[in-house]
Order: sequence, then C-alpha cells, then structure tokens
Amino acid sequence: MKRSRKIKFTDETAGKSLARRDLKAGVTRDCAIAPCHVLIDGSNVGQGLSSLRRIWRQDRERAREILISMAREIHDAWGWQVTVVFDGRGSDLVCDYPWGVDTFTVIFSPANLTADAVIERMGLRSADPARIAVVSADHMILDSLRAAGARTASPSEFEQWVNACRQTVSEKQVHRRRNPGGGFENRLDIDFDQLT
Repeated sequence: MKRSRKIKFTDETAGKSLARRDLKAGVTRDCAIAPCHVLIDGSNVGQGLSSLRRIWRQDRERAREILISMAREIHDAWGWQVTVVFDGRGSDLVCDYPWGVDTFTVIFSPANLTADAVIERMGLRSADPARIAVVSADHMILDSLRAAGARTASPSEFEQWVNACRQTVSEKQVHRRRNPGGGFENRLDIDFDQLT
C-alpha cells in the first residue's frame, strides 16, 4: 500500500514532522553501535554508484527504483529507518511511503530547496544526530552533518551495506531451509490421558 502526503517545508516541519521519527523507529540492531535512521542523497548516490551510473543517464526513473530497492534491503534486513531524498519540482515537499510503513520514506524536495538542504535540515534538527547516518558523495553536506555528530557514508560504503544485508538475508534463508520447523517444538510434558 503506497501512501503519499505533501508538506509545506519550513524550518519547523524539518524538525518536527520528519527528523524526530528516528527516535520512534523499530530498530532490531543496537543503535549504540549502528545508526538507526539513514538519510540517502538519492540523486547523488544514484550517480555515484558505478552499478547505477549508466542506468541513471539512460533512464532516471528506473535508476531511482533500483536505488530505492537497495535502500529497502537495509531497512528490511537491519531494521533501520531509511529516508531517500531526491530533488523535486513542486512547491511542496512530497513524502511517499512506498510500502505503507512510516520507517521507509521517499521524499521529493520542493523546487526551492535541494535534496541536500532537506537532508541537512533533517539531520541538524534531529533530537540525536548520532543516531543518523547520511549517505552522499557531497562533501559539504557530509562535513556539516559529521560536525553535528551524525555518521556519514559514501555511495560505495552504502553499496557495502547493501551487500552485507544480502548476505544476512541469504544466511537466514539457508538456516530456515536447514531447520524447516523453525525451531519450534512442544516441550510441555503433558499427559493428555489424565486431562480427559
């Protein structure tokens, strides 16, 4: 179920409606070790990944879909909240929830702001910037948010995360195949003859 909403982007909405959600995310990994909310500079990362660069030049929409799918692998395997931000053309900030969950968002910035500006505002207004990782190749945004306490990653590091997630999922699938019962068994010592 895809949901979408338009938001007037102001300094207040950057802090209230978007950045605070990182504290509400259901996270399965230890946030003291790993970030809980990944902010991805969509166009920058899409053009920065060698696996997407040619596709980006030929079919930007398809490249976006592939990048969003890669980001979803991080969301699903590690339980991190993920926000992918692209430059938009409209007057409002548009938030899409392609899988109907609040912990995975695709944002298109309003025409008067870049995706970088949206990411920077979200990161700087977060209640806990240490719980945020920003993925971009833009050194200005990375330096700004690193100075605020956020973690940063390059497009190639993002690709390494995706590969690690794929490995995690693959290992889980192998484990499930080896243990088809899911590890559940009746351990209760009940004499059903005495119950009747």
